[in-house]
Amino acid sequence: MAKVILGRYKGIRVPQNLTDKEKEDYVIEEILVHSTVKVSEKEVTERARRMAEEYALRLTQQGLSIEQYYGASNTDEKALVSKMKELAKKQLRKRMLLEEIAEKEGITATEEELDREIEKLTIRYPLGKEEIKKVMQGEEEVRLRNEIVIKKAVDFLVEQTKKCEVT
Repeated sequence: MAKVILGRYKGIRVPQNLTDKEKEDYVIEEILVHSTVKVSEKEVTERARRMAEEYALRLTQQGLSIEQYYGASNTDEKALVSKMKELAKKQLRKRMLLEEIAEKEGITATEEELDREIEKLTIRYPLGKEEIKKVMQGEEEVRLRNEIVIKKAVDFLVEQTKKCEVT
């Protein structure tokens, strides 16, 4: 059984007064309403666990520990993961939808786009472009290419809405 069955995704009408980010969110939500995107409970739980780990890391970077958070919020890891599940499901559904649209529209990441993203990474990390390229081989390159494709799919959808704005 297909995990994603796309509904209408072209010609979505959006209000003119939205910011670019609001427009992106609006059009994706509209497409999700008219599409079927099935995410397994296992996928949701795994994503929620990663989100909880990322949250713990951010706390550590701010000089706090996850244990302090648990104490202050009177909660535990299980409750935090549970709390993250709804957001995890939403993120996964959105990503799967965008991947399906990208595939249907033949949206890919070019070498030039990959190169530009690697160039951006040289600003964030104290490494040269060639060093980052070495690190980005294999799984990391696939991940970066996927991020480019997702962004291009969002841009494609927003561009489609410009033809159909409503006041």
